[in-house]
Amino acid sequence: MRLCLNSQAPTRWALLLLLLLTPILLVAGENVAFGAAKNRANSAAHTTDDREERPLITFVDLLSSSERFGEFLHTVQRLRMVLPLNRLTNATMFVPTNEAVRRYRREHGYDAADAGGSVYRGVSDGQAWYHVIRDGAIGVQDLAQGTMVWESLSRPGDNTDDIHAAPDDRHRFGIMLKTENSGGAVVANGVPVLAQNFSCEAGNVYLVDGLLTIPPSIIELLQSADSTDQSQGSSAAGAQGAYDPLGTFPFNPSDLRKYGAVERLFAAAGWSDVLGAAEDSHIQNQQDEMHTLWAFSNSAFSSEFSYAERAYLLHGSAFAADDEDLHRDAIADARAIASRYISRGPASIARLGKGKHTVQRFGSQENITVVVSEGSDGVVARVDGQPIGQFDGIARN
Repeated sequence: MRLCLNSQAPTRWALLLLLLLTPILLVAGENVAFGAAKNRANSAAHTTDDREERPLITFVDLLSSSERFGEFLHTVQRLRMVLPLNRLTNATMFVPTNEAVRRYRREHGYDAADAGGSVYRGVSDGQAWYHVIRDGAIGVQDLAQGTMVWESLSRPGDNTDDIHAAPDDRHRFGIMLKTENSGGAVVANGVPVLAQNFSCEAGNVYLVDGLLTIPPSIIELLQSADSTDQSQGSSAAGAQGAYDPLGTFPFNPSDLRKYGAVERLFAAAGWSDVLGAAEDSHIQNQQDEMHTLWAFSNSAFSSEFSYAERAYLLHGSAFAADDEDLHRDAIADARAIASRYISRGPASIARLGKGKHTVQRFGSQENITVVVSEGSDGVVARVDGQPIGQFDGIARN
């Protein structure tokens, strides 16, 4: 028997084999193309060769995108702020230049690369968070329009683990900072804001030529304000036979200061800690840890109250130290007057804006009325009918 093969058989077998292999080749080819595309997108060659930039989503993405942010980025990394910064949205950062960070270290003697807890080379986590504003993505026009007070994410004596939580009735205020536009030059707490600004999906970033420092306490701010000339104070003390001008006890150097009466009244009320809280202290309770002091001068205090009234308000509790009832009444009377001049929360005139506003008094259920209007020389503000000479001094508490 002879086996006869059709001359077209090899062609049919080859065609059948080709049809079977084609789907396999096509699938393999598609997988190679997908893998190459995925690898290219995740590789350095992708951004270099295709000239495509990765989207800057978080503040950490932006700080990592350029060496110009290197020193501050390294600082926030050492302070373990990366994770909360990555969660942050709709905010603004003031980032000091590399030279500004180095200059700060030199001037304060923090060149040594030591880190201890919440402080790295002299910068605390509270100070670093003071560079982050929670009032949204602030635009250039917002900074250029004039004076404004902003709320930072830095809080006295507290960390910012809950920075992503929505504000509620128990919203805890952050330490305020103030930006001003003077002749086209914008400063944040006196630190120049540079012309360069950057943005990411989380918000905006502005370069600043210095580190922002935590402001002083209310009492420190009062003591650094305009004070009576020391020579005049000495003459006044001598003329009154070493008795102070505000009461009946021997002369106290604090009365030489313009706001000495404020200090003495709040001390008599037992509220000195409200004015002079340390940077790392907890003030009263969580809801009351930020306040606004509507400070009065010594002369205004003397005009408002008689000599006998001043003596009682400032020294009544000390006089009645041996009588429990009189002592308690004297403190209550001092607090009733002091509460007229301090309110809960940071009530900035710039943030309140024009109109009539009420803010709750500290230590009382009553309110303080603040009226802001436009005068011939600019903004005019009154608190309970009294004109405010200077407003929006920034204190940490």
